[in-house]
Amino acid sequence: MKLLYMVFFFNLFSNTLFAQNKNGNIWIRQNSDPIFFKWGLDTPIITTKKKIHAAQLDTQGAVVCNNQGDLKFYANGCVIMDKNGEILPNGTRINDGEVYGSYCSSYYPSHDNIVLLPKPDDTTRYVAFHTAMEKRYILVNDTFAITWPNMQFYYSEIDATLNNGLGDVILKNEPVFRDTIMASGIHACRHANGKDWWIIAPELLTLGFQRVLLTSKGVQYVGEQRFKASFYFQDNTIGQANFSNDGTKYAFGSPDDGVHIFDFDRCTGLFSNYKTIAPAKPRPFCTGLAFSPNSQFLYITDSDRLFQYDLMATDIEKSRIRIDSFDGTQSPTGAYFYQCKIAPNGKIYIGTTNSNFMMHTIHKPNLKGKACDFRQHDLKLPEMSYNAFPNIPNYELGASDPNCKTPVATKDIIKEEIPKAKVYPNPTRGNIVILYQEELDVNYAFALFDTQGKEVFSTALQGGQTALALPDFLPQGIYFWRVADGVKLLQSGKLVIVE
Repeated sequence: MKLLYMVFFFNLFSNTLFAQNKNGNIWIRQNSDPIFFKWGLDTPIITTKKKIHAAQLDTQGAVVCNNQGDLKFYANGCVIMDKNGEILPNGTRINDGEVYGSYCSSYYPSHDNIVLLPKPDDTTRYVAFHTAMEKRYILVNDTFAITWPNMQFYYSEIDATLNNGLGDVILKNEPVFRDTIMASGIHACRHANGKDWWIIAPELLTLGFQRVLLTSKGVQYVGEQRFKASFYFQDNTIGQANFSNDGTKYAFGSPDDGVHIFDFDRCTGLFSNYKTIAPAKPRPFCTGLAFSPNSQFLYITDSDRLFQYDLMATDIEKSRIRIDSFDGTQSPTGAYFYQCKIAPNGKIYIGTTNSNFMMHTIHKPNLKGKACDFRQHDLKLPEMSYNAFPNIPNYELGASDPNCKTPVATKDIIKEEIPKAKVYPNPTRGNIVILYQEELDVNYAFALFDTQGKEVFSTALQGGQTALALPDFLPQGIYFWRVADGVKLLQSGKLVIVE
């Protein structure tokens, strides 16, 4: 009996904690008019509102409520809007630049490129973290061009007391760092102290992460963590990334390179225990993923199939169970499986590759195999909705180590010196790509030296050329590279050639 009372008290206490913080109480999805999902029951209350502006959330967006679950702000990577759908007076031209000018009459063409977070210890301030694409030409493996990679990582701050209580942006497009970042986006996880936030941005051309910390004192750039592993994406726009519900695991996936799984330390912000899952079939159209609420299972889609993986298994890849395949129903277009998201009711919803009037549902995602109760075309929608879900972290995640000390920065933002050029991949077997920080219209020369300082290879680079093949006669080992215009050094570094 005493145990029953303890269980009852724990559940009551947990529910009370949940009720105190409902920042993720509302989702918004859109293709034409926005669809609002208000959570609190097993099935959400779904309503629509007439679109006020051209701004919409076709491919991505972010939503945040106050602690009581009332809508405060939402954003689409171009603008930030208030609870009524009006653009904040200073909420325009988020991620200003060439892509803004080309696309932001409607939306920003990237998945999960913005997230909205309540500022720690301040109920009146909210901070948006967002990434901006820039016009670049990156040739990968001599076959594929990425012309609009995410390069600039910004933050903007909102004061909810301004504009008659509807809020306004007081800081906008404040730079944090520059790097090539995956379009599957930035994600946030509550710090182990239960107050601060980690914001993570996976890199595009290397297996690594840029890490940013939000505290009551402001925004702190923590730095990069990189893994030594082969890594290659052809198209970084058709994958997905997510943290587990308890914040201890993180995964991101792409049709090109499978799914990458890590343990995450909420205290230090470091990743570890790296594992991979190969694509279930060569080059599926897209990859979506989500963790079960108990963080044991990982669900992965590959366009027309849904798989479950047991993260507690000795061999995760061999634990794969095929839950279902797309039944071919047109609703009105092919409702193939794509992005996945866990909802406040503990169910996982799966969006489609095309606009549709429905979503698929995993009703019992904590159960193994087909007991998870997956139902296709399960949740009916009043309007057509596109494939993307709002970028909403687990706002209700509490402290796992209240005594964990947050690093203290001497300034709000600590910036690293960004190199003017980088060589990728590194290590390499012979072919490399030179990533320039700025577009170049002059000729440079690339030279390679051995450890004794002897030049072993050189070639001209025409007008900022990016891709080149190293000669076969170079043995494996450590080399030093240099890019220069004959007199002026642009960049130099170390290069490892492997068999």
